[in-house]
This record gives sequence, structure tokens and C-alpha cells, in this order.
Amino acid sequence: MPRQLSSRLTIWFKFIFPLIWITAFGLITAMMFFVEAVAGPREKPPSELKWIMLAVWIGASTLI
Repeated sequence: MPRQLSSRLTIWFKFIFPLIWITAFGLITAMMFFVEAVAGPREKPPSELKWIMLAVWIGASTLI
């Protein structure tokens, strides 16, 4: 009898989670860069936070 080598969660962790992560976190990061154009200058997030979010998104997406 063949032994199962993968988990039932393989499809989730290999295909679904990366798609959700890269899309959702990327959209949130993009919104941080463009929120000033939509909401006005008072609603602008700190500049450092935008670049940290971009670095986290790129780094985590690369590792995924």
C-alpha cells in the first residue's frame, strides 16, 4: 500500500495562501502609497510605514 507523502493542506499552502497573501498585502501596500490622492493630505500614513510595508511585502512574497 502506498504511503501518503503530503498533507491535505498542501494545496492550501502551495497555491491558495500565496495567491491571497501576495494579492491582499500588495493591494494594502499600494493603497498606502496612493491614499493621499484619494483621501487628501490629512489622511496620509507616515512615510516610513509605507516603505516598511513595501519591504515586508516584497520579502515575504519572495520567500513564499
